[in-house]
Amino acid sequence: MRIIAGVAKGRHLYSPKGLRIRPTLDKVREALFNILGEVVQGSSVLDLFAGTGAMGIEALSRGAETCLFVENYGPAIETIKKNLKISGLESKARVLKMDVFKALPLLSEKGEHFEIALLDPPYSLLEKRRERERLFHLLEDLAQQGILSTPGIVALEHRKQRIETPECLGRLLRFDERIYNDTQLTFWRLE
Repeated sequence: MRIIAGVAKGRHLYSPKGLRIRPTLDKVREALFNILGEVVQGSSVLDLFAGTGAMGIEALSRGAETCLFVENYGPAIETIKKNLKISGLESKARVLKMDVFKALPLLSEKGEHFEIALLDPPYSLLEKRRERERLFHLLEDLAQQGILSTPGIVALEHRKQRIETPECLGRLLRFDERIYNDTQLTFWRLE
């Protein structure tokens, strides 16, 4: 696993074996950032279910101003910190060890704002109807609570064709979906 582009291009990130972390493949990450394009530059990014931190680190390498990594799994937190050090991007990052569903009220209370939200939740979370609905409600809350600000883009990675993604989630409108082997990327933006 490596950083695809930007100031840290080519640096190899640490991805521990045997942990319950499923890092985003390089080609999927590259496709995601090609779709986001220049909107990443100068943006504030929220990396939810951060895992190894590869998504947020890629955003920082491509010119994002800041990134908040939210992850609840202790070994993943250590991996994110190690990868931030490897990439030399620690000064632009914050790491929050907290359940994603509990983090949003805290971020709202603090008045935090992000232009881009990246989500790579455990695939199993999306396969359970109740948990999937909870996740989609979380996406709605990003916009409703003002945590997501213009251009307000949400990118969700999930297993292909396992779920039907809503066209509209409150103030979020789906604008793109792409499939790469077994992985699907779905994008929404603030209307």
